[in-house]
Amino acid sequence: MSDIKDGGSAFPLSVAISPICDEHIAYTGMSLRDYFAAKAMHALLSNPSSVGINGETISKAAYGVANRMLDAREAK
Repeated sequence: MSDIKDGGSAFPLSVAISPICDEHIAYTGMSLRDYFAAKAMHALLSNPSSVGINGETISKAAYGVANRMLDAREAK
């Protein structure tokens, strides 16, 4: 099975455990790939021609777009 590049965290957050100590908890949130796929899915579903297309097809298309977006980021 190939490793899927996820682009890292879309919205990483570091929260201090207490104002006195210098310890933090890191929250990674969703991956950048999932964020891109969600945005692509929204765009695909907002197109009137997508009515009647099954969820699996839309999901695969959205992740395909997300993967291409991550590829484009690496190519810069």
